[in-house]
This record gives sequence, C-alpha cells and structure tokens, in this order.
Amino acid sequence: MKKFLIALAILLAFIGEVHAVTLANITIDGSFEDWAGVLSDSDNYVNDGISGIDDQDNPQSKRDITKFAYTWNSTHLFFYFKRYLSPGDVYFHVYLDGDRDLLMETNEKVVRAYFAGQGNFDEGGVGNYSPSDASGDTLCGDGCTLPGTLSSENTTAGVTGASNGLEFEVAVPWSALGLSPGTPMKFKASSSINGNLPPNQDNTNITDSLYVGVSIYPNNVGGGVKGSTVSYLHTVENLGNAYDTIEISTSGTRSDWSVELFYADGTPLSDTDGDGSVDVGSVAPGESVDIIVNITIPSSANEGDEDVTTVTATSSLDESVSSSATDTTRVGSIVIIPDNSAKAVPGTVNYYNHTITNNQAKDDTIEVNATSSKGWSVELFYADGTPLSDTDGDGSVDVGSVAPGESVDIMVKFYVPAGANPGEQDVITVTITSSLPPYPQSSANDTTTVAERVTIVPDNEGRGGPGTTISYTHTVTNSWNESDVIEISASSSQGWEVSFYHSDGVTPLSDTDGDGSVDTGELAPNGGSVEIIVRISIPSGVSEGTNDTTTVIATSSLDENYFDSATDITIVQTLVTYSDASRTTYSDLFAIGDTVYARASGLTPNRDVRFDWLDSSDTLVRSATYRVPANGIVDDEYTIAESDLPGNWWIILSEVSGGRTNEITRVRFFVDSSPVVEVLSPNGGEMWRGIRNITWDAYDGDEMNNLTFTIQYSPDNGTTWRNITSSLANETRSYLWDTSQATQEWGDGDNFLIRVIAYDGYLSGYDVSNATFSIDNTPPEISNVSASPDPVLLGGTVNITANITDAAHAVDTALLEITLPNGSVEGNFTMLYAGDGVYYYEYTTTLEGQYNFVIYANDTFSNLASVSSNFTSGGEVIDVTLSCYTLDFGSVNPGTNYSPADCFPLVVIIENTTNVETNLTIKGTDMVHNTDPSYAIAVGNITYSNQSDGAKTQLDYNYLSPPPYPDWANIPPPGSEDINRSIYLWISVPPGQPAGVYNSTITVKVEKA
Repeated sequence: MKKFLIALAILLAFIGEVHAVTLANITIDGSFEDWAGVLSDSDNYVNDGISGIDDQDNPQSKRDITKFAYTWNSTHLFFYFKRYLSPGDVYFHVYLDGDRDLLMETNEKVVRAYFAGQGNFDEGGVGNYSPSDASGDTLCGDGCTLPGTLSSENTTAGVTGASNGLEFEVAVPWSALGLSPGTPMKFKASSSINGNLPPNQDNTNITDSLYVGVSIYPNNVGGGVKGSTVSYLHTVENLGNAYDTIEISTSGTRSDWSVELFYADGTPLSDTDGDGSVDVGSVAPGESVDIIVNITIPSSANEGDEDVTTVTATSSLDESVSSSATDTTRVGSIVIIPDNSAKAVPGTVNYYNHTITNNQAKDDTIEVNATSSKGWSVELFYADGTPLSDTDGDGSVDVGSVAPGESVDIMVKFYVPAGANPGEQDVITVTITSSLPPYPQSSANDTTTVAERVTIVPDNEGRGGPGTTISYTHTVTNSWNESDVIEISASSSQGWEVSFYHSDGVTPLSDTDGDGSVDTGELAPNGGSVEIIVRISIPSGVSEGTNDTTTVIATSSLDENYFDSATDITIVQTLVTYSDASRTTYSDLFAIGDTVYARASGLTPNRDVRFDWLDSSDTLVRSATYRVPANGIVDDEYTIAESDLPGNWWIILSEVSGGRTNEITRVRFFVDSSPVVEVLSPNGGEMWRGIRNITWDAYDGDEMNNLTFTIQYSPDNGTTWRNITSSLANETRSYLWDTSQATQEWGDGDNFLIRVIAYDGYLSGYDVSNATFSIDNTPPEISNVSASPDPVLLGGTVNITANITDAAHAVDTALLEITLPNGSVEGNFTMLYAGDGVYYYEYTTTLEGQYNFVIYANDTFSNLASVSSNFTSGGEVIDVTLSCYTLDFGSVNPGTNYSPADCFPLVVIIENTTNVETNLTIKGTDMVHNTDPSYAIAVGNITYSNQSDGAKTQLDYNYLSPPPYPDWANIPPPGSEDINRSIYLWISVPPGQPAGVYNSTITVKVEKA
C-alpha cells in the first residue's frame, strides 16, 4: 500500500510553471516596505536563528544575522540583512559563487558593506576572493567560516546601503560584478568584526539565485477523419535565468492513438542530453522553441470520439518544475470547435466563436443549429457579422458549400435575459450536420455563467500585531461584454494605511488609465480576472483586541455605478501566527511539515521574552528566549515535524525577569494531519467488467475528520488520471463503478489503477491500487458462421464452423446449442479449436427438417457473445451444378452442319447431397440475331446427344422426354460420390443465313423422377 501527503491543489491542477525568486525594484532609503514581497518568498531568503537558537554560530547580538535576502532588477543586485540587536557597528559580507560549483575560487566576488555604530551606511565595495586552497575553498554554510581573504577590493564600485539599526539594505551594480543582470549564483552571507573576512562572527546557510521556469502554450483543439493525422503547434519557453534542456513528454492519449513530436521544421525531437527523455535541446533564458505534436487517429476510431493529449514541458534543472498544454482532437467527417465558457451580465448581448471544418474528400453544405438549455435567444453569424442563411433551400441555415479540408468561422450571438440571476448557468449546444449521407454530426457546448458586472471576492479575516502589516488576497472579475479597467479603493474603519499590490506582492497597483485612481489594469470581457493583494499597516501602540474593518471597493471605469466590495477584518493581537516568513498572511491552521511563523509585537525593548510551544497533549516541544529589540517586535518559528502530534497547539509568550516568568499572552493554532487512505479493492490483479464495487478505508488522525472523497482511475499505470466521482460523503467507503466508462474512453486493457483521495477541508491524502488490474467489457467477435453441407442428408454429419476472436484478451469457451426440428434442445457442445481463430463442431442429424443453432463465446472476463443460424437435414434434396454456364459455337459458315459447342460436353453434376431419383431434360429457344431480330436460327437446328458421336436429337421449345437416352431417366441418388451426365451440343446453320452473332437460351432441368 502506498500512502502520500499532498495538497489538494496539486491533484486538481498542473504543477506550477515557475520555481522562481521574487524580483523587485528596491529603493535604498532605509524603508523596508518594498522588501515585503521578497521576504514572503522562501526562494529569496535564508533564516539564521537568534543567539544560538537555530543558529550554529554564537555571535555577539549586534552581529547576529537573523535573516538574509536578495533580489535584483536590470541594473542592481540587492541584499537585505536583519540582525538581532542594535546599536553597534557591523560588517556584512556576501560571498558570490558565480559558477555555482560550491567553491570560492580566485577572483570570485565578495560584497562588503559596513554600517557604523550610529546605524548609518559607512562604506561598501566589491572585492576579489583569495582562497587558502589554490583550487578554491568550499563554500560552506551556517557555522562555517571560509579561510580566504579579500584582495584588490574596489570600494568605489557603487555599493550603497541604508539602515534602521536592525535592518539593512544594499545595492550592488551588476556592472561592478562583471555579470549580466540575473546571472544565477550561490550566496553565503556573514558578519565580521572587520573589513576583511576572517574571523567571521555569524554565517548563514547558502542561498541560490538560480530560478527555473518553463512554459508551453497554447492549448489546441482540432479534428480529423479516421486514419488522418492532426498537427498542433506549441511554443516551449525558458522562463528561468539559466540555460535549460527542456524535456517533452505526452500523456492521456487514447490507447490506440499515436503521438509524434517534431521541431517546427519537421525534424523529430530527440534525446539531446542522453537522459532517456526527448527534449528540445538547451534553451537560453528568455528564449523559446516551437514544436509540432502530431496526433494520428486510428482507422478504428468512431465518429465523435475525442482524445485529449497533455503535452508537458519539464525542466532538466529541476524536474519538479513543468508546464502543460492540451491538444483536444475530435473525430469527424465534419467538426466544430471549440467548447467555450464565459461569464455574462443579465441584459447583455454576447458572442462565442467557432470554427467548422470539412474533413471529407468532397464539398459539403454544412447545416448549423444552436439551442439554449435555458431558452435564451440565440442567433448565428459568419465571423464578419453576416447572418447565416439557408443556402441550399432545405429549411435549415447553413454555412454554404465547404470545400474538402476547408474551414469556416462563425459566431454564436446570445442574449442573457435581464431577469437572469447571478450563478444561473446556460449551455448553448451548437450542432452541425452534413448534407451528405450518412449525415454525420458534430457538436460544441458554450457554457455561460450569469454574473454581476464587477465582483471582488472573498471577504477575509486575520490577525496582526501593533506595528506590523497583514496581507489579504482578492480576485477581481470583469463580467461585462467589453474590456474594463477596474478601479480599486479602500477605507479602514480605524483609519489605518491600506496599500494595493499585484499578485507578486511586490509591484504596487498603479493608475493605468490616468484618472487619478489605482486600478487593476485592463481586464478582458466575460470573466477576465486578476488577483490583487491588499496590505494593511497596523500602527504601533494599538491596543490588543482592536478590530478594524477595511472595505475594499472595485469599481468599473466604464460606469462608476457598477461596483462591488469585500471586507477584510483585522483583529489586533500581541502574538500572531503566520503562514509566510514575511509574516504578512495570518493563519491558525497548519499541516505536518509546515513552518509556523510567530511574531510578538508591541513589546517593551530590552526585556527578555520566551516562546513556549505546546503540542496537543500540552507537552512542551520548544522553548526560546529573546531580548526584545528597539522596535518591540520579536519573531520565532517552529517547523512541525512528522513525529509531532496533530490537533490544537498553543504558543505561550512570557516575560522573563529575575528568574521569574510572567505570561503575557497565549494563542492557539491547529495542526492538521493528512487523512490516511487505503484502497481495498481493486488492489491489483483483478479482472473487472461491468459494474464493480470500489472499496477503501480512511481515517483522519486529528479533529478535522469530516472527510470527502474523490475517486479516479488511470488507464496507463498512473500516467493519466480521470475522475470517476467526487465529493462523496464522509461515511462513504464504497462506490459502484460502471467500468464501461473506462472502456468507452480508453478501450479494454491490463494497466488500470484506482486512486481514492480523502480531503479534510485543508489537506488531502490518497492511496493507489498496489498493482494494476484489468478491465474488459468487450465480448468476443463471432464471424463467418457456416454449416456444411446444408442441406445435409438425414443421418449425415454437418460441420458447424465460426471465427471467434477477442481483441483485448483470450477466448475462454465456445459452446454450441442446437434446437432440433421437433423443438427439443441439445446444448453445451464444446466447439473445438482448429487454429487461426476458427472453432468447429461436427453434428450428426437424427430428424428431418430445419435445425436452429446458437454459438456462444465467452472471453476470460466472462463477456458473452452469441450468433444464431440454421441448417436443414433430410427431406427431398436435389443439388445440381453445371460445368459451364456459357455455350459458344464460334464462327460458323452458313450451310455448315453439326458444329460442336465450345463446352463439349456440358456436364451436369448431380451433387452427393441429392437424395432422390431424378430425370434430366433440356429445352431451347431460337437463336436470334443480336442486332436484327428478324433473322433467327430455329431451335431445331441445335441438336444434342449423350455421347460425342451418337444419334443427334433436335432441341425443342419444351423440355424433351429422356428416350432414347435411358441413362438420363431415373438417375439414382448419388450416395457419397457425385454423378455426372454429359450433354453434347451441335449447331447446323442453314444456307443463306446472314452473318452475325446469334443468341439463345438452353435450359437444363433436373427433377424428381
């Protein structure tokens, strides 16, 4: 059994495209608000503990680095330092490992910044490192001092800095480093008592400015006929700051479809770095490569089948970073794409766009029809706004005649009724129909959700301490039918300062339309949205328990009468827990493995305070004592270990003085553990068909035990997953699944898995079948059924045969059931296998009449197929064939007698299935000129005999009696061997007969004697 702890968002969305640092434009002014977004990104900073707590060094307090961070723009590299206490002078050094090999080598750079005791930036420079080891000194982390020194320092390199006594910021021109902006490198920060390097008092762990990002776009939709190949173009982009070999993979393709990958010039992708995966080669930062994905539709596909192939681009620098796009292919002689979805406002006219393609080898007038599930008004237009009409006069609007391989763009115009309610949803089904038999169809669905014109969500509530900031995230949406710039404003009930940022938390919102108000920038119509961050500054000295309600208002710039608002409620607490290192996002809910960031504010400087962390059993798991700095703010943090208990935890903040401890306050937070799930069935090796019961067990080890379940299946051993159902209730532990759902999409196979996901409202856990199981819902195919001979003599043996095959697995049994002429049934005869898919059974008849039989075939999954047929036994049977069916006398001159036919003799074969005595007679018609019927040769000029030189008898218009040929009368039943009778025919052409071709009919009759 495999168990995993994952965030639900990872189950329901693609992995993020970028594993990146936060970039910001920093102003060196001693104000550190512009670092807030950077300090909330763990890729940008390293914590170093305090005074030996979570710190392997034991520095003096004024040189105790507690946090080091970095960011950059196109001109400067910026560094941030935070120390434990002030005042006091301090030297900060940053080692720059430019080639990221974890060695400080000769002339690699070191940035030095000096802050004088009065808290002012005094000087700074860029120097060259001189290692003690000629091959380079190992770039070691916390608690480790590098042995090298500085040489040839350039103090005029433009390094600038600013300080408020506890926090420091430094700017270094890229030109002073001799590097291109954004060049990735490894950093190690340290503090020192002098300008050269050793002895360092405090060191940090190593940070890495390498960031990795990939993107692949766009999503595509297309279509084609069975047996065709559809090509899709994608752009693969390197969003990181280093060369990256980007791997390309595909998943989700239907089992009998195929995928091929090419560069845009048609060259196949290959494995350029030899790691076993095809890739696009090494791509420079900011550069992109175009690729083509060819999807081949098998000839066995059905009209209307749909394939969704996911194309994933993965970084080779960090395989956890990837981006995905989808190629959706619909099978059809005609195809309409894509499906659409949007938001729309009541009382508005809106449009959806579609492309109709004729994939046939002939012109087709394609009919179009659109219906609304809510009965909304719908109209159809060409892309240029011309209404569709009935061009072929059949009563249905169409797009006119479309040539093979050509496409036509159309618009669907729809009106949302003024009385429609927000949240109401309509689906417009647009169906196209061919005008050619067998009249194939294709459909697309346009889903519209009724919405307010402008919305901002959600409402939030958080906690913050005096002198701190707190951030809230909102989504602003424009549902109007044209683009809009949404103005953002806010009012705080306490009069606190409110600022607005883009989703990166770094870039402030600006006034993009010049009307004097900050805004979101232009949002697309019908659901264009953007995420913004509202940051609220809590003033120092605010009392515990103070409550502020900030109302954030989003207003249309097209019409200020349309607006929406959200509220952010902030409660002041001395001690607050956060989910981010910048301590701007309040949270009281955490998971095993999370770091809980605590901040106490409004404290008395130069006092000692202690943080005690108690788990859900009231056991002390961590305690740390700090001296309160001048700003009255003390931070602590704890990473919840796998061995820690879930449930309600406490942090107790106390003042420590003279050996006595006085509690100041305490706060509670909740530690959530991942639900544990175990798939019971199918768990590997099962052979499933039809409706089967998926079963599992699950529990949650904490108080958040109101679980919901999602069930998924994979057809390809875990590469692709599809939902079976979701939101199953907490008490559910089984689900009846119709496995034909999988067969219809993927076909039968042996590589299926089941995944059950449990979600407790915060975390999810899941389990997957231990091994693959098989699904087969397709019965064997029975073809070429025959019974020979038919009819068969009473008491004779008939050989019943059939081809029986099974596409996915094996035929298990083939049984024969026979209903006799008297209605009795003889059954369960096991048919024998003759090879090459042929099964047979030899049956001996006992009654005269028609025998009905059924062949039943089971595969190894008990899928049953059956075919019915019949044969006849006994009764009077005459079975005759002729040796030839055309008689040609060739060219005969008039006056010629007894010219033989080419079929000489005509042999009458009385088959051995004939079981009565028979008489054989023949008759003929006049031979008529083929162009002039007035010329004829009388039938009597054709003569016949039973031997080549015997007496010749003239044909007549009527069947002739056998004599003088007694062997043509009372012919006995043949028995086991056929009986042959020979007829020799001659023609005599009278003199003076006109030349030409003459035709006649000679009929042979064999009947019961």
